[in-house]
Amino acid sequence: MNEQNKHEPLLTISPSAAVPMAIVMVIVLGVTMIAWGWVPHLSLLLVIIGLMMFGLVKGVKFDAMQDKMISGVGAGMGAIYLFSFIGLLVSALMMSGAIPTLIYYGFGVLSADMFYLSAFILSSIVGIALGSGFTTCATIGVAFLGMAAAFVNFRNKCHSFEINVTFYDFFKIFRNKCHLFHPVFNLTLR
Repeated sequence: MNEQNKHEPLLTISPSAAVPMAIVMVIVLGVTMIAWGWVPHLSLLLVIIGLMMFGLVKGVKFDAMQDKMISGVGAGMGAIYLFSFIGLLVSALMMSGAIPTLIYYGFGVLSADMFYLSAFILSSIVGIALGSGFTTCATIGVAFLGMAAAFVNFRNKCHSFEINVTFYDFFKIFRNKCHLFHPVFNLTLR
């Protein structure tokens, strides 16, 4: 495929035909993944096959569609490599026990009262040091998520009577817990 034809569409369809096709694709993806429990790869493959059949019916050559798909994937290879390497890093950290160790020792260092602020500051430092927000979320973010779930379960056990009996006082409880959120919001907005 030469550079001149690289950005030209293979087929031009009207919005009145494109909108129903988009709706059908979303419905097919939703039904196959949510209702039937398919993995996303199979659902996407089914939609791609349907679109290729539509192109063949409209007279577009298979080789031209294949070239366009290859050029589209080529443009996103940097992101694919990035996510693949982050996945490898997280898998290695989980297998080596680094993330569970962060969770274990994190309980000794962090308290539930200052958890949000601590998680925000530590994630910011690690994110700046690594230069990748995705890597930060996938490593210490997973550890903080595990710790937050444990803190929430502990607090729910301690405060379940208060929340269940006085549900109408939800806003009073929320106002009392807002002191945890103000430092994080103030640091974030600056």
